[in-house]
Amino acid sequence: MATSKTRRELVLRALDVLGVSAVGQAPAAEDYSAVDAQVDPVIATLAATEIVYVANADDIPFEWFEPLANILADAMSVDFGLGDAEKATLATNAAAARASLKLMTRGKATGQRMVAEYF
Repeated sequence: MATSKTRRELVLRALDVLGVSAVGQAPAAEDYSAVDAQVDPVIATLAATEIVYVANADDIPFEWFEPLANILADAMSVDFGLGDAEKATLATNAAAARASLKLMTRGKATGQRMVAEYF
């Protein structure tokens, strides 16, 4: 069983979140390429703001997949001409996704004792 998703799956999910792709239909090539072109900038922004670092866009952990799709969809909302209500919903979902990713990647306690080093 696979434990990760690919860049293609991320783009397709973002198109679903945007409401662009029809059920059972492949998205238009220009829609796909427009969203695909934003994957690297969005991932780079998330790394620069220390929210999450995605080392490989073709190996996205399951738990990061849906939040990344929401953030990518929000980044593309203007390009697809969504109304104000839809853009506000996407922005709210993207903010929650950023918080969720930050929470998932925070430093976790190891349960080990700290060993002091004396000089």
